[in-house]
Amino acid sequence: MDENEVLAGLADKANGTRRAAIIEELRASVRRNGGRLLFEDRHGLFHVFQGALCDSDPNVRLRCIEFISDIIPEFGSDLDNCMSLVLPQLVSNLGNHNVTVKKSSIQTLHVYMKSSSNVGAVFNAIIEHGLESEDKRTRAESVVALPILITPNLAHEDLFVLTKALVARLESSSRPEPMVLSLDRIRNVVGQDRFDDYIHRLPSQQQKFCFDAVQQYGTAIDRSIEMPELRKAKSAGHINSNGVIEYEGDKNGEHKNLDRGHTIAVSKGYATRESLHLSDEGVEFGFVPRNVVTKLRDQSNWRIRAQGIEELKMVMSHLTDTSTLLPHLASLFGLLLDFLDDLNFKITVTSLQIIGLLVAKLGVAVGPFLKPLVCALANKLGDNKIVIRQENMKVLMQLMQILSAKSVLNVLTSSLQHPKSKVREETLNVVIGALLTFPRSDFDLPELTNAVAPALADNKRKVRQAALEAFAVIAQAMGPGHLQPVVSAVDSVELTRSGDGVMAAVQARLARRQLPRLNSDGLVEYAIPVPSSGTVRGQSNVVRGADIEWVLAGTGGSGSADNPGSARSTPGLNDSMNNSGPSPRRYFSAGKNRLPWEEYKD
Repeated sequence: MDENEVLAGLADKANGTRRAAIIEELRASVRRNGGRLLFEDRHGLFHVFQGALCDSDPNVRLRCIEFISDIIPEFGSDLDNCMSLVLPQLVSNLGNHNVTVKKSSIQTLHVYMKSSSNVGAVFNAIIEHGLESEDKRTRAESVVALPILITPNLAHEDLFVLTKALVARLESSSRPEPMVLSLDRIRNVVGQDRFDDYIHRLPSQQQKFCFDAVQQYGTAIDRSIEMPELRKAKSAGHINSNGVIEYEGDKNGEHKNLDRGHTIAVSKGYATRESLHLSDEGVEFGFVPRNVVTKLRDQSNWRIRAQGIEELKMVMSHLTDTSTLLPHLASLFGLLLDFLDDLNFKITVTSLQIIGLLVAKLGVAVGPFLKPLVCALANKLGDNKIVIRQENMKVLMQLMQILSAKSVLNVLTSSLQHPKSKVREETLNVVIGALLTFPRSDFDLPELTNAVAPALADNKRKVRQAALEAFAVIAQAMGPGHLQPVVSAVDSVELTRSGDGVMAAVQARLARRQLPRLNSDGLVEYAIPVPSSGTVRGQSNVVRGADIEWVLAGTGGSGSADNPGSARSTPGLNDSMNNSGPSPRRYFSAGKNRLPWEEYKD
């Protein structure tokens, strides 16, 4: 299909199915070319994208947004000019009722801001077409999205115009909490001094509105606004790694999660800040009252430790100047990581939440502690309590957002050799979650493929299944025609780990063309459920194939110490569930850089 046909097809508003198919063909072409868009009339393409992003068919909108996200990293010097044509429509989609469209819009804006040389234009578009939109839902969702988009790498950007727009929204909003959280995020990124300067540049009436909102809902962002009635705010908010906005300790003592605008209330009481006597007895770690530390170190009574850990969380949430704790970071992380092994469930969960708060406040300064932090978190991946696994995933994803997915996974993938199979399984789930969350340019995909491949021959069923799901996402990220690293890695497993049958399993899994997904709790849900051995033998209507057979050939159970490097049994490749014949290593004549099931697409 030549360029004129592409443009005409995308402009044809009578056939939504065709428009979606054309965009998918463009995506396939980009993947075959290593993420590069080989299209001469790029401005013409982005002009028709203006219509696609407003299409009545949400599938067309979604495909267009995902395609734009795919091409941004390798787009080249004309990126900002082309993106200026679609920014208004992209921002408007933040208010889309389709959750997938909304999340993809946020992700695409996030990817673009990492590549753009004019971040100010992005925020101007968010202000004009988001915060000041005529659509109420778009206004609300734009505010909710901002803390995700305001990342530490924007520390040197001038965010005054955005600050001014947020404060202006405070004057007319009946729900100021999201604006206060976004303002607090700006303060964390640009620093207290620059943020104070932003506030002081506002009209006195707007300063008053800002102060009143912060006093009732916010954190200590009002710390140095010079007003005679100034008091410390008693609540805090932060954004976790999954884009879920969390407010703690509001005036009713509630703990609330706002998942992009949807509220889930969980009742929770906290001590007031004044009750901690922050300056009466001195501090440790540069900011923690000694009486709190005494409670934390009480080994005789878990209730006292639990009280101490809650108070530490509250103190951490109010921390605005991290310079005081920087000299004590090693000992503070040591204390918090020790609490991850506490026998009390509540203490462990709260410790993970505090680590998340600390990581958010440190930003890139957490880098030197990445390895011990990730290794400690990895040991908790095998916990049998889902809440702990959720909090773990949040912190790991937060680290990836602040540093990079590649740097975190380089450390984490060593846990694929952990003696507990549950840790190996959940490590693979974190890999999947990362691949589903961050753009492929954030990964070294061949290196990641080699790290994950041995898990395909793990002796445990659940680990094998997780590894196959991971390979489905890796292959999708690489794109057709660029799968030689997958072929080489799988072939190596078959040759060196007694894994005859792995290639057939990978081929079967990829041929299903289905991907796992992240659920609302931030945990991975697999695309292909694997039945039990008894179900397969007793029923004829269950999912079958070489991939299912390979998983079932492993041993059941999880969590116990076992050998991850041995495939104890392999599926019978010639029975009624698989007609693949000889060893699949003989099928590599299908074409360079291709798996046998791949079709040539132009």
